[in-house]
Amino acid sequence: MNRQHLVLGVALATAAAACRSDETDPRPPTVSLSLGAVDVAGSPTTAALPLNPATGMLVVDSESPCAVVITATPSPDTHDPVRLLHEGSGDPSTLAVYSDVPVRDPLAEVIYNRGVNIAPAFHARPGSAGDGAEVIAVLVAVPQDALTALATFTARVADAAGLGSEVEETTVELATPFPPEARGTLQAAPTPGAGALTGVLLPQRLVGGHSVLTSPATPFALTVEVLPNPQSGLKLDLVDEATGRGDPATLLVTVDVALGDPRQGGVDAGENLAQRFNADVAPLVDPVTGATTVAFVAAAGLVPPPGTATFTVRVVDVGGHRSLTTRVALDVSAGASFSRDVQPIFTGLCAQCHFSPYGMSPSLAQGTSYAQIVGVFGQQVAMPIVQPFTPSRSYLLHKIAGTFEDVGGGGVRMPRYLPPLNGVELETIEDWILLGAPND
Repeated sequence: MNRQHLVLGVALATAAAACRSDETDPRPPTVSLSLGAVDVAGSPTTAALPLNPATGMLVVDSESPCAVVITATPSPDTHDPVRLLHEGSGDPSTLAVYSDVPVRDPLAEVIYNRGVNIAPAFHARPGSAGDGAEVIAVLVAVPQDALTALATFTARVADAAGLGSEVEETTVELATPFPPEARGTLQAAPTPGAGALTGVLLPQRLVGGHSVLTSPATPFALTVEVLPNPQSGLKLDLVDEATGRGDPATLLVTVDVALGDPRQGGVDAGENLAQRFNADVAPLVDPVTGATTVAFVAAAGLVPPPGTATFTVRVVDVGGHRSLTTRVALDVSAGASFSRDVQPIFTGLCAQCHFSPYGMSPSLAQGTSYAQIVGVFGQQVAMPIVQPFTPSRSYLLHKIAGTFEDVGGGGVRMPRYLPPLNGVELETIEDWILLGAPND
């Protein structure tokens, strides 16, 4: 072999070695790790977490969810796919995400301790390409030893060929939560087009304290009043400016039974009613406290089933602070007749002692009871025995419910020698009074 051939051979060998080096050492895939805010239902939003201006770090409430978003990019040399999901959840064989503080997955109610891969908490991000390259987890950071601390998340991915990325790291502050407050009330519905609430609360049950509709067809308004936390000072944008209605990202109101709404279609159990707010009543904002009131007005003809409908209310402020869940119960009366429903209770449980003319007063015997109790004052307190439309001002109801001492009464709960009336019997008499105590 001459010198020329030797030089050529060395050059070819060097080029081949370089090619082999390129083949065995491709650039790895890359991973990005970011944390963002979630809405009132725990879904990711485009809103950023609040920033601490003193430290320049993102802040996560120690008891509120944040969205941890992982985005993987395949190697630019091999283009091998990065499949991060398996059967809808993060795949620990290709995705490794750790936190140096315990975290909780509120969807599955699973706690991941430090040093445990939280990949199984991840799921496909809505709106992603669906190829598994972008996933999301909603987590709650829970510092073990301090109310305020730092949490560092790390992430690493691997592609289909097993090529691993560099480790990506993000640190956030964990702060004590400053949640807003949410209140719910039920009141009489305003006249359509009035543009203002009536402020007249629905009657309250003496027993249980629930609001009561005397007829399923009676219109009513559910109002939600929210107050920002004074420590955070963050406002609450509960209304979408574009539509003038409640914003589902910041307002969550559900009911546990199906309702019928002739204007907007039925309301399914569990459906978020946010976008049904403010159809008739503009939101009210207190300029001093910052309290915001929004209203869901149920149209005439809305038909909740007889029984109890429970509304749940939760809000979130612009910093991602979520309020506690408030529950508001609405009892829907099926109607009560004096002769059909109330008198049989008196006859079976009361008239053995309360009868005319020789028994205890008032007489509760059939044929005499109505005239002796409705609008008639008793002897123990300055209160009618039955005040139509007003259970709280009806001493009869206090005596059988056991609340007579609260209104200045005395003696013992009635019936004296028998067990107390059960809940159905108490509600029957109360519903009859709420209907105006008719003699029907």
